[in-house]
Amino acid sequence: MAARAPIKKRALAEFQSSHTITVDAEAAESRSVKRLRIIKKPAEDPALEGTSAAAIEHEISALDADRPASENFRALSKIVAHLPLSPALVMMLHTKLITLFPKEEDSALKAKYLTTFQLLNLGHPELMATIDEILRMIQNETSSLVINSGLTVVLKLASAVNDTVSNNRILSLAKKLITRTDAKVKCKCLEIIGLLTPFDDANAVKTTLQLVHSYSHSHEPRVRTTAFKMMLHLNGKGGSLDVQIYGEVSKYLDDDYESVKLASIQLLWALSQSYADHMVPTPSGGGEKMRLVDDAFAKICHAINDPCVQVRVLAATLLGKMPQVGQNFLDQTLDKKLMSDMRRKRSAHERQWEKVKSGEWSSGKKWADDAPQELIEAASVSLISSGAAGAFVHGLEDEFLEVRSAAVDSLCTLAIKSPDFANLALDFLVDMFNDEIEDVRLKAIDSLTKISKHIVLWEDQLETILAVLEDSSIDIREGLHKLLAVCHLMTKDCVKMCLDHILENLKRYPQDKKSIWKSLEGVGKNHPWVVLPLVPQLLSMHPFFDTSEPDPEDPAYVSVLILVFNSAKGCPTMATLFDEKLLRHYHYLRDTLPQFVPELNISNESVTGSSDKQIATTSSASGISLSGNTNGRLILKELTAKLKSSANLNSEMKTRLCKLILKDLKRLSEVDQEISAIAKFSSLYIKAQLVYTNCLSSSAWIQLTQNTQNEPLRLQIQSFMQLCLKMQYSFTGLSPKEYGIVMQLKLRGLAFQLVYIVRGSNASALAICQNLLEQAETVQKYLEENDVTPDEFTFAMLKMLDSLDEPKPGTVAKHLLPLFEAHQIPLVSFSSAIKMASATIIEPSGESDNALKFTAGLLLGIPVDAEIHNLEDTSYVRIMVNYPDQQVHLICPRTIDFRSDSSGEVRLLTTISISHQAWTEACPVTISIVLDLRGPETNYNRKLMWKKDSTYIIQLSEEKQVLVSPKPAKRGI
Repeated sequence: MAARAPIKKRALAEFQSSHTITVDAEAAESRSVKRLRIIKKPAEDPALEGTSAAAIEHEISALDADRPASENFRALSKIVAHLPLSPALVMMLHTKLITLFPKEEDSALKAKYLTTFQLLNLGHPELMATIDEILRMIQNETSSLVINSGLTVVLKLASAVNDTVSNNRILSLAKKLITRTDAKVKCKCLEIIGLLTPFDDANAVKTTLQLVHSYSHSHEPRVRTTAFKMMLHLNGKGGSLDVQIYGEVSKYLDDDYESVKLASIQLLWALSQSYADHMVPTPSGGGEKMRLVDDAFAKICHAINDPCVQVRVLAATLLGKMPQVGQNFLDQTLDKKLMSDMRRKRSAHERQWEKVKSGEWSSGKKWADDAPQELIEAASVSLISSGAAGAFVHGLEDEFLEVRSAAVDSLCTLAIKSPDFANLALDFLVDMFNDEIEDVRLKAIDSLTKISKHIVLWEDQLETILAVLEDSSIDIREGLHKLLAVCHLMTKDCVKMCLDHILENLKRYPQDKKSIWKSLEGVGKNHPWVVLPLVPQLLSMHPFFDTSEPDPEDPAYVSVLILVFNSAKGCPTMATLFDEKLLRHYHYLRDTLPQFVPELNISNESVTGSSDKQIATTSSASGISLSGNTNGRLILKELTAKLKSSANLNSEMKTRLCKLILKDLKRLSEVDQEISAIAKFSSLYIKAQLVYTNCLSSSAWIQLTQNTQNEPLRLQIQSFMQLCLKMQYSFTGLSPKEYGIVMQLKLRGLAFQLVYIVRGSNASALAICQNLLEQAETVQKYLEENDVTPDEFTFAMLKMLDSLDEPKPGTVAKHLLPLFEAHQIPLVSFSSAIKMASATIIEPSGESDNALKFTAGLLLGIPVDAEIHNLEDTSYVRIMVNYPDQQVHLICPRTIDFRSDSSGEVRLLTTISISHQAWTEACPVTISIVLDLRGPETNYNRKLMWKKDSTYIIQLSEEKQVLVSPKPAKRGI
């Protein structure tokens, strides 16, 4: 086969411009000669190749009653496809449709005319006139299709107009047309009557309810369904349903049609909420009566055995919304009987005892009670003794997960309000831990967590629960950890069993460490006196021999200590068992894990150090005393006052004082965590001032021209910009005034960049000038909305930009240049509510020396587990991968990889894919969490030009190293 010569793009373009061939597809396939063909499909209608108003006007004018209906239908479809039209064309089409409707004989086309009215963008007067015109047109119509379309259109237009007069006219016509035999017309008329009836007139609502109820006996299931729905709608809008319809509605629970059963169940539930204490006869008769809510509850429970899945889901859902039901009926829902062939199956012992007790003679109390089973009619045998018996059992064992999920939700809702029912439901919820669907298992765990205050777990139940800790899903395991943290265990054996399984979980899944520690913290707080007899066993204490000291860095040992120390908080006697090494470990964990280890009233004179926050420095570079237990907030206040007083100093003295204050702020942020964020924020602000001053005072800035580019100056400007971005995006809790200060500082940095590019390079400054103008508008709008006074530089800059007719880069830079020297960065103080965003990478830990091997050129998945603190917007979060050859990649996590907990902290759980060519030996790849502020249009998961884009990258976490070793692919034989 001869090789085909490649065609250049330019030659191909010339060919396309000069040769356009229209061919038939079948003829093209039949040709054997290979040619280059540019196939262009012919237009369906040359008159409508464009969407010009003239073409649309031509089509509207062409609509005529003398044309075939198919052509009018096709033309009208093309016109509708080009909606919306100009007002003139809309009125032209509107007039044309009204004219053609009475002349048309085709029902489908007349329905199309009517549905077109609702697509026109008409004003209020035109809508009123259109409604009247449609009512007039369909009043004497005989086609059910046209009537149904007309009623649908006027109902939609009436919702837009909301006029009482129009609604009354529509209601009058609907009540007139409801007598027609067509089911669709009846349904639409019932819908109009139910939706447009004014609810401010009680008599009108009552009359409407009676009218709608009369159609609930219709032989057509669609009409019955619509009638029930409208009755439910009227009841929800303030209408009062008659309790006498309860018996009639109950009969429709066994209807043959699914829609009728769904509507009747909802109506039955609504009646039970309105007349909960109304007495109704019992199903067995005998003159006995019961509460309506109990009877409705039993009937809805019976619907859980319905063959239709949607009916079972609705029944299981509504059971949880009936809290007024009696305790006896609640208990019956969990009455688990053994059923077989629609009869309750008894054990062999029960069958023998019945023979002995009966004496093989009939009791005579009931007719034919000794008749053989084969002679009893199937209709007389009930599946369950009562409608409520075993309802939740059947729901929890249903084959569809939707039913099981709804049953678990309802069971939890009812158990929260009834402690006795919660204890009965415990075993059934525990059984759901073994469900095959993860969502159902997770829902069962959450439900048990919600009712934990009502229940106590025994060994057999706990054994089933703890078996779920082996699940591979992290959501299941963490949900179970939360459950164990709030539940109550009966005996010390339960606590020991719980601890053993949790330690096994920690061994199998080390990434669950934080969740496990939180769980054991709750177990210890809830069972202080139960843990007390276990302390010698848990801590390997011996009455005569001194045991070896465990490693306080071992996660398993730390887990045991967290359990013991939290138990000691509620059991003061336990502290007397602690020896010297255990006290040392307590103080160590109290300093390293204060969120898990409580403060205990114990002391050890031989143990140095304390968990109290102290400032260890004995002197300060800025001349402020930092010795002893000085309050960090007072020190920060003194440093701020010192900084403000430096406004009168000369430039050199002011710079020296700022550098000294920076050292004190750095030390203060290290030793006092409460004010660490504000200290770091103040440090960044002072650093920005120093960088700004250095840039303006440097000779490179003064002598800057396009012929003398200066790299250090460019790096300083980038550093100033990065400091501004860190203050804006890495901190939360800023007041509107403080955030306005940061925005103005960032605007000053953008102005700095523009002047440098215009004066110091030949590069285009259009993009950065446009960005500066947009940011200036954003800052101005923010300051006005939050009533923040702009600083002198921002005020002068906004005034200058408003005065320019054409803000070109050169002109803007020329006017900005004198503003830098005239207006320095103001000295301000910040509030203590500021929090700093940070991230902690839990996995990979960076401690493994085993290299991960994979084939070069292919992908290697590395699981990443990180905690992100004090960050409101996670859309900027990226995972930065730094390879040994200086390649840097940014990976964008998926939205579902971010998980927020109740405290507002965010957890990132994902798997990143890395790839590289073959290496001669294993080398470390560093992974970190960063913020990428380059914008959403950036193409992520590609190679990052680090030197160019590093300004907009903010580091949130420390780097963790992973040893990887790409190996060359093995050649096959």
